[in-house]
Order: sequence, then C-alpha cells, then structure tokens
Amino acid sequence: SLSAGGYIFYGQYLSGRKGDTNAGYKFGKLSLGLLDKFESWQLKLMCSHIFSGFIKHWKDEARETINSIQEEINLGIENGDLEYTGYSIGRYNMHMFLTGEHLKKLETESAKSIKTILKIKQISPLFHTRITRQTVLNLLEVSSHNYEFIGEAFNEKESLPLLAKIKHKIGLFWFYVAKSMLMYLFKNYQGAIENGNLAEQYLSPSAGMIVTVVYNFYESLSILAISKNKGTTERRELLKKVSSNQKRMKKWADSAPINYRHKYDLVAAEQARVLGKNAIARDYYDRAIEGAKKNGFIHEEAIAYERGAEFYFAIGREEIGWLYMKNAHYAYQHWGALAKVQNLEVDYPELLRLTKSPTEKITTTSSSDSSGGEELDLATAIQFTNALSSEIILEKLLATLMNILVENAGAERGILILPRGENLLVEATKETDSESVSILQSLPIEEFARLSAKIVRYVARTRETVVLNHATHEGNFTDDSYIQQYQCQSIACTPLINQSKLQGIIYLENNLTTGAFTEGRMELLRTLAIQAAISLENARLHDACVRFVPSQFLSLLEKESIVDVELGDRLEREMTVLFSDIRDFTTISEQMTPAENFAFINEYLGYMEPQIQKYGGFIDKYIGDAIMALFAHSADDALKGAIAMLQELKKYNQVRQQRNLNPLRIGIGLHSGLLMLGTVGGLGRMDGTAIGDAVNLSSRVEGLTKNYGVSLLITYQTLANLNNPLEYDFRFIEQVKAKGKAKAVGLFEVFSAEPLELRNAKTATKDKFERAVLLYYRKSFQDAARLFQECVEYYEGDRAARTYLERCERHVTSHSILE
Repeated sequence: SLSAGGYIFYGQYLSGRKGDTNAGYKFGKLSLGLLDKFESWQLKLMCSHIFSGFIKHWKDEARETINSIQEEINLGIENGDLEYTGYSIGRYNMHMFLTGEHLKKLETESAKSIKTILKIKQISPLFHTRITRQTVLNLLEVSSHNYEFIGEAFNEKESLPLLAKIKHKIGLFWFYVAKSMLMYLFKNYQGAIENGNLAEQYLSPSAGMIVTVVYNFYESLSILAISKNKGTTERRELLKKVSSNQKRMKKWADSAPINYRHKYDLVAAEQARVLGKNAIARDYYDRAIEGAKKNGFIHEEAIAYERGAEFYFAIGREEIGWLYMKNAHYAYQHWGALAKVQNLEVDYPELLRLTKSPTEKITTTSSSDSSGGEELDLATAIQFTNALSSEIILEKLLATLMNILVENAGAERGILILPRGENLLVEATKETDSESVSILQSLPIEEFARLSAKIVRYVARTRETVVLNHATHEGNFTDDSYIQQYQCQSIACTPLINQSKLQGIIYLENNLTTGAFTEGRMELLRTLAIQAAISLENARLHDACVRFVPSQFLSLLEKESIVDVELGDRLEREMTVLFSDIRDFTTISEQMTPAENFAFINEYLGYMEPQIQKYGGFIDKYIGDAIMALFAHSADDALKGAIAMLQELKKYNQVRQQRNLNPLRIGIGLHSGLLMLGTVGGLGRMDGTAIGDAVNLSSRVEGLTKNYGVSLLITYQTLANLNNPLEYDFRFIEQVKAKGKAKAVGLFEVFSAEPLELRNAKTATKDKFERAVLLYYRKSFQDAARLFQECVEYYEGDRAARTYLERCERHVTSHSILE
C-alpha cells in the first residue's frame, strides 16, 4: 500500500513542478486505484488530499474538488486524523472562494470551519481559513479599507509576523495572492503588483495548487492595467512578463479548459487592448465572458464584463460599454460582492439610473384593451443578451434572436431584415404558431408580402425606432396600404446599430391586440438590439473568416478561432489530397470577358464545392479553375467526393447545354500520404496551406488524366487505404515516378462515374487491359498492342486503351526502323 504514497507524490511533482498535468493525473489516479485494494484510511486520506488539492483541478472541473474535500474532512474526523482534517478544511474554503461560490454562503461556511479548526487545534489551517474568511468579509461589507486585512477574521499587522515565524509559506502565499486580488478588484493596480511580487517568493511550496493559477491570472491583469501608461521600454518588459505568464496559462487552459480557458481569454483580451488590436480584444472579451458564465465562475464573469465595458468606453462605444457595465454590476451582485457593487456605483453614478437590484421588477403597463401588464426583470434581460453573445454561427444566432423576440417582446410574429449593399433583405421570420424559425430567405422587402416596407425603409433611413400602438388609427403610417389591408394593430420596428453602421432591422407585429409593445417590452427590445447588433457583426465576421480559413483547418491545428492561429503553426499527418482541373480552360476563358470568366468559375465551383464538403473534405485553395482539397478522415471520403463531383458535373453540363454552351470535362487526381498542414507567409500576410510530396504527387496525377483521356486517377496508396476497394470500378493504368523519387507509384483509373455503356465496357475488358499495361512495361509492345487493339474494338470510346495502342505502335515502328 505504501507505493500509493510514492505515486501520489510523483503525480504532484509532475503536475505542479514539471507542468506535465497529463502524466501527473495518471499517477494520481494510479495511486487512488491502488488504495481501493487496501484498507489503509491514513494513506487514503493523505493521497486523496494531495489528489484533490494539487492534481485533480488540472484535468477535471475545479468545483468537483469541493465534494472530494468534504469526503476527506468526514474521513479525517471519523478516524481521528486531525492534521489532514485541518488541511482539508482550509483547502475546502479556499476552493469554494476561487470557484465563485456565493459570498454569503461562504461567509457562513468559513465561520463554521474556523470553529471546527479551533476545536481540533490545528494552527496552520486556521490561518489559511481566516485569510479566506477575511477576503470574503472585505467583499461583503462596505468599508474604507476594502483591501486591508484588519477585520474580525484576520489582522495582517498581528498575524503576518506569526505566519513568518512558523514559516507557513503556503499561508503567506495565499495571503499575498488574496490581497493582490482585492487590490485589483478595487483598482489599486500598483499595490496588486507589489503584493504579487511578495507572493512570488512563496510560489514554490504552493506549486500545483489552484491558487498558483489565480496568482498568474491577477499578476497579468494588474500588469496590463498599468502598462499603457508606461514608457516604451518599461511597457515592453511588462508585456514580456505577461507573455511568459500566458504561455503557462495556455498549457493549463488546454489541459482543463473548463477551469482556465476563460482566464487565458480575458488576459488575451487585455493584451490586445494594450496593443491597440481592438477587433481581437473584442472577440476575446466575449469569449472570456462566455467561458466564465458557462462554467460558473461568476466572479470572473463580472471582471470580464467590467474590463469589456472599460474597453468599449475607451474606443467611444458608450452604448455597448453601458450594456457590459450593467452586466458586470449585476454579476457582482449575484456573487454577493456588495462592496464592489458600491465601488462601481461610485465610479459610475449612471449605473444607479440604468440598473435596479435583481429583486426589483421593471413593471410595464399597456392600454386597457391590451393583454395586460408584463414584468421583466434585469436578470432575464441579461440572460437574453448572454444567449445572443454566445452565438457566433450566423444561422444559430438568427434562430436564437427570433425565438427570444417573439416569445418575450409581445410579438405575434417577428422578421429580421439585413442590409446587403443598397438592398434590404428578409433573412429570418418567426411566427408564434410555428416552433421553427425560417432562416436566410434573402428576399427583398418589396417581394415579401407580410410587412410594412414603408416602415422598414423609414427605420433604415432615419435609424429611429417606430412603435405603433394602434397602427390603423395613429402614427405617421396610417395611410400605408399594407397596414390598411391587414388591419394591423401593434407594430414595433427598431434598427440594430454597431459602430455607427446599420447591421439589421427588427420588425415585430401583434395583430391580436393594441398597445402590445409596452415600455417594458421596448426596454427589453432596446437592450437586445444593442447585443444583437454586436453579435450580428461578430457572426458575419466569423462567417467570412470560415470562408477564407475552413473550420476543418482550424480544428486540425487544434485552434478554436482564426485569432488563435499564429505564423508557423503546423501539423504533420496522413491525408488524402484531391486535385481537379477543367480541360482546355485557357481556350474556354479566352472566349469570355474578365467579368464572364469570374461568373463562369464561381458558377462551376458552386457545383463542385458542396460535393467536397458533403464527404468531409475542405478546400485548401482555389488556383483559378483548379481545386485543391484535403480529406483528413479516410480515403473513401476523398474518392466518394471525387465521384460525386463528376456526377454533379453531368448536371452542370445539362444546364450549359440549355444555354447552347459546350460541355465541360475535368480531371481529378487523388493521392494519400504524409503532408504538413500549417501557416506560411510573413507578419503582414500569411496563408494556410499544405506542403509535402503528397501534394506534389496528387497534382501530377491530375495532370496525367489528360494523357489518357480519363476523368479520375488515384495512386496505389489511396487504393490501399480504401475500406472496401471492390466497392468501386477501377483498373490499373500506369506507373509514375514523383519528382525526385526513385520508386514508381502505381496509378489506377476509377471509372464509377462514367456513362453506363463506357463503364460496362471498361469492366468487361479490365483483365485484358491490365495484362496489356503490364506487357507494355515489360516492353512486349507487339503483344500489348494486340490486347489494346481488342479493347478498342470492344469499345471505341476507351481513350486510355487507344492512347496505349498508339504508344505501342510507335515503339514497334521505331524498333523496325532501328533494325
């Protein structure tokens, strides 16, 4: 059983000191697994304590450690192990605090914990728990010393010398980190840095604990808070320190994203802000907020909202800044940090007018013939804005927005209009009697019968909100033919503005009642409109980025977003490369104007691209009319995609035939092999690409399709990687050497997509054709010519057989001349 102790200490060493969290976690689990076989509660308590305190949080949800620690406390009390019981109680309170437990609950729990520790007379954890409790009290109680530890639980003037005397290094580390955290929250950034520096000397004994991540987090945030006001040289050194911290935080975030990804994202947002990279900063603020919210770190969600608000204020986007600041104010309230809430209200007096407490309702009234009053609280409004801010996929965002609007804004039906150039297009509609949202119709408003185009154009032009309580009888649009035809009752229409640009228009109707869009509902609509405008822009940017950088490319590089991609990122792996090209494209394009060329290429690619995506491939690049695509999962995906492209080409040629245009012919080459996927370029411009012999060979294979008049060639490597080669129609056609390679590669024609008559002919003559090819490579040209002649006589349209026959005849003739 004693080996379990060795394994747990080694796991702690790997996780905390060496940064190998995966190996450390495995050794920790090995230790606990061994103890399940032995009846040794002493070892079990010690090993469990180390696992939950120093190892578990690097892989699992940090909040799960709290339950584990509670079990340790019960085990220690039952068996009389007072030392580890005390340690566990101290860790229990600190973990609750650092994972965002409500402060009022934590105040009660910490008081109970101190009583228990006093009973069992454990001095070291007593100090630890008192520091946690005083930190909580400083946040709960409004006072003039928000970050001074001089309260009932801990007095730094009296207790710090005692901590130093008993060499309680972990306690000293926790004290200076907690004080640094409070100073940061109350904006004494220089003091936060100084206390962080004091904490650093006690970092080593605390290695592996959650608090070491918190130390890294607040040190980076504090440095970034002051760095913009520093000189160039000093700022450069400060940013170097942050970059060093972020390298470690990135490893932790990759290991346990549920605990640490949002911390990394918030620091990255602040880095981008200091460097003036506003677009990147905006994205990272939203990601930090979303991550903290999703995983229950309410205190860090509040910080992210507050930093985001200050960012938007600084760039002149006050309407968005106030939205973020209101959310920060509410999140701090929800955490229970009343001292911080008041601090915000002093710094931003406007908050008192803009916000109400979570328990105070925003009551709205309507006219006597309406459906009655509605009550919408601030928490609900924030919930809706958060739902919108978390969506970056355009279609999902539109569905989320329309569902929220129609269900909560008093609308019977809702319509979203998006501008495109000079046009206004209906892109999403939602009816109360339908569960689904109709998305991306792209209909001009003039062609959409069920809305007042006159009101929409007015809102687009003036950027003003229109609210009609009784549309047929009041307001400036009573003469609108649509309103009169449908006897409209209540209409609300509001613009979505971001950075002074019209992002869209929300149009709502309720024809069952007058006065449906009350002041409270319009307040909700205005709040949603701000977030919807931001989210629409972000979703469009994401949509545009995905078009230039495929999501599969990012996924393979293990990147969540294009902003994570750096020059030189790379990955080596086996893939199947597809190259395709249009036959005689130069001749075709010479007969068209440049504008016609672009229209033709885009139309053709519009047929081809979906077939590649359908089978899990993605376009690496377009080279004029040529396509280079990558298939990361299986060779079957690539081959099925290629066959689908040839079948889709038949449909496109039918369309061309109706226009009296000649049919197109294309060639496709496939090769499976090792390639390097990554980014190339310079600091000003980089591109994602694939490099390697697999790319070069697939390009050459596509070129050889022209030599034989065939549509699809694959290499032996692709054939060998197929799950069931007999599922396809193929025949051996040639051996080819890649440039700079000594060994020849076998090529096979796949003719599954050929017309039925040609496919049957190639199947019937397959054995004869392949024997002829082998004879050709053995230089038995006369015998090969005889067999190729039989293939041609069987079906004259077999161009490959005819090509080989002509080659054989030339060889026979040359041999005769030499003789």
